[in-house]
Amino acid sequence: MAYGRKVREDDESVSYTFAIEPASPEGVLVIPVVDPDAWYVDGSDARPTAALRVLGKAVLTFRRSGSWPELVAFQS
Repeated sequence: MAYGRKVREDDESVSYTFAIEPASPEGVLVIPVVDPDAWYVDGSDARPTAALRVLGKAVLTFRRSGSWPELVAFQS
C-alpha cells in the first residue's frame, strides 16, 4: 500500500506527501511536470518505494484525465 495527498501544484511541478500509513507522511514527492522520471523526494536523495508507487498512480491519472489527482492510493 502507498498513499499520497497533493500539497502543491504549479506549472513546473506537483508535490505529494507519501506514506505507507495515510496518517504518517514519510516525505514530500516532487514530480516535474515536463519530465516525471526526474522525480525526487524534497530534501533527500532517497527513492522510497512508497514515493515511487504514488508517482506511478499520479502520473497515470494525469495522463488519463489531464489533471493531477488530489489523493492517490496504490494497492498491489
